[in-house]
Amino acid sequence: MAVKPPDDPPPDADLLPGVAILTIEIPDTPPPPLLSEREAVDCLLDALEGGPLEEVSRALDTLASPAECRTFFSAALRPGATAIDIQANFHLAWTVRGFRLREALDDDGLLLAALRVLLPPYRGDGLSLLRGEQAGRYGAGKLGFGWTPKRKAAEMFASGLCASYDGGGVLLEATAPARAIIAGPSAHSGWLDEHEHVVDPSRLTNIRPVAWFPQN
Repeated sequence: MAVKPPDDPPPDADLLPGVAILTIEIPDTPPPPLLSEREAVDCLLDALEGGPLEEVSRALDTLASPAECRTFFSAALRPGATAIDIQANFHLAWTVRGFRLREALDDDGLLLAALRVLLPPYRGDGLSLLRGEQAGRYGAGKLGFGWTPKRKAAEMFASGLCASYDGGGVLLEATAPARAIIAGPSAHSGWLDEHEHVVDPSRLTNIRPVAWFPQN
């Protein structure tokens, strides 16, 4: 029996409803090698001094260690730093990796100050916002920076990732005056339907638990 080559389309495929032929082009050029963390920090420091911006996105994806995070966030606060040039790239990086960057730096005071220059400033009114938080962190007064007006998004984190930690998760609601909101959602956060607003938790008012979720 003759066998047709696998890349031949079935006869009359164009006559079969619901059948499509997908062509995938594989680029010949391999992706660029990963930056070392030292290279990443050097790139970011150059960008803060008005240097080239082409590698900023890759550099932010590489940033991970406590020492290098401290170097970068401290540099963003130096007089003359041009953080505005990397705000869009940093906003995306924060949406994707903010939790890890905060954990690595372990200095909320420095981080909050840096976020106010590294993120596009919020220009809107005060809001009622929600957050899914670890119950243990809520009890210790260590609230995260990402809050949303979307209950469904906040509840997803409260009942999912946050509930995987000791003590389970909690859904919080708070009043956020405009001065408490550092930045509105990035485009990527909007696409994810999370609508994360970056806030200074110390400036929130009427923080209250709405629902509790047992550890899973």
